[in-house]
Amino acid sequence: MSSPSEGSAPMPDAGGSPASSSAPADSEERASYRQIFKATSIIGGAQVISIVIGVARTKVFALLLGPAGIGLLGLLNALLSAAGMVAQMGMGAVGTRQIAEAHATGDQARIALARRALMVATLFLSVVGGGTVWLLRGPLATYALRDAGLATAVGWVGLGVALSVAAVAQAALIQGMRRMWELAMLQIGGAVLLTVVGLPVVWLFGLAAVPFYVILMPISGFVLGHVFVARLGKLPPVTTTLPELAAQWRMFIAFGLPMMGAAVVGTLTTLWIQGHIKAELGIEALGLFVAANTIAMQYAGLVLTAMAGDYFPRLSGVIKDKDAARQLVNQQTEVALLLAGPIILVMFALAPVVIALLYSSAFAPAADVLRWQTAGTLLKVVTWPMGFILLAEGAGRVFFATEVATVLVMALATALAVDHYGIAGAGIGYFAAYVFYLPLMFAFAAPRIGLRWSGPVIRAMAIITAGLAAMLWPVLAPSTLSLVFGAAVAGAATIILAILAARALDLGRLLRKFSGAPS
Repeated sequence: MSSPSEGSAPMPDAGGSPASSSAPADSEERASYRQIFKATSIIGGAQVISIVIGVARTKVFALLLGPAGIGLLGLLNALLSAAGMVAQMGMGAVGTRQIAEAHATGDQARIALARRALMVATLFLSVVGGGTVWLLRGPLATYALRDAGLATAVGWVGLGVALSVAAVAQAALIQGMRRMWELAMLQIGGAVLLTVVGLPVVWLFGLAAVPFYVILMPISGFVLGHVFVARLGKLPPVTTTLPELAAQWRMFIAFGLPMMGAAVVGTLTTLWIQGHIKAELGIEALGLFVAANTIAMQYAGLVLTAMAGDYFPRLSGVIKDKDAARQLVNQQTEVALLLAGPIILVMFALAPVVIALLYSSAFAPAADVLRWQTAGTLLKVVTWPMGFILLAEGAGRVFFATEVATVLVMALATALAVDHYGIAGAGIGYFAAYVFYLPLMFAFAAPRIGLRWSGPVIRAMAIITAGLAAMLWPVLAPSTLSLVFGAAVAGAATIILAILAARALDLGRLLRKFSGAPS
């Protein structure tokens, strides 16, 4: 297969041989693959550690305070998340993009300008967001949380909102500068601090400590973020004018508002879908959906979120070089498939077993939901790198329109499928949304850099799709034999994907290098 478009950088052909015999070009391409895998392993490892710490912390928290404490924690966390989402105004993505774009130029004056603009915007949004929640603590407690007695707790959440804006901006600065180790330590450190400080306080003060526990995470993020940002060094003595800062802020608003709007619509749509399932099928069916959805989001998010840490700033730095951008998007898509593919195949083949292990046999019907969502996740994995093209280019309105259209299709498809197919319809709606999203990305994102999938991307996609098709037997006729067959197919496809990943990294040469053997 030729390169994704005319004039792009050399890509491996369908058989894995370099399309160009140029050694420097091949070496640069291998280095790019290794950078992707390295960044993914760093951020992914941090996520795994944070998840393990979080599971243990939640277990102890539940034992200390019981259902009442978990309920209050859920209420205040939901308020903090919703208010923070609005107050941040997409600062995480916008700040990362602006810093990464400036960092890619190596121009210290431009980097200083982007950092100062981010700092001032952060201060303003922190004060406005946190202050608004504090001033409206009474109405929010009465009408949003349905408990006027929580007004004081809501006031403390206002402090958490202010600090969350600052913490997100600090993380955006670290990510934009592509400091992956610091970003990973920020994530792990936050989880450790929340555990080491939060649990003793909850143990000593009980239910009264829940508001402090809720805002401890943004406090931890802010404190650690300040430490790691300080390690980036002081800003160079460069004068920045108000018009220059205003130009940066206009970009924040033009891009941040659509991102915030898309996030809010997505959250509201998820709530509506859950409400519809509860109304049509009952609370038990909602529990099945939540169980399957939690698994699907966690395993997909583990790979995609880990990769986004380095991919987004890299793409923002090269987005104006169409050849480099095409090559990076294809490489990222290929790596995403190689990493997520085995998980997708295992989840599809062994969905009933996974559900039973993580929950119980009472959740068995959730396996159908999980399988449909797993099929949708394959489409999500291949569209995910294209979505970042819109983010890197700052195409806020197009991003908003495509995201909102997709979640609305998800809501409509879920409603129709649930009415006809029961709880499995919740998974069908998710799959339908990404069937819609794929051509949407090819229509509005891919043409911006002239993107076409490379041979390795199509090959990896074909292997995973063939594996899913072969595993329809255990889905349509479940039995011990069919499950064993499904597991065998998933294992074989996983081995093939692992071999392809090793070839992309040129692991043979690396091993010879470390062992001292001649290459």
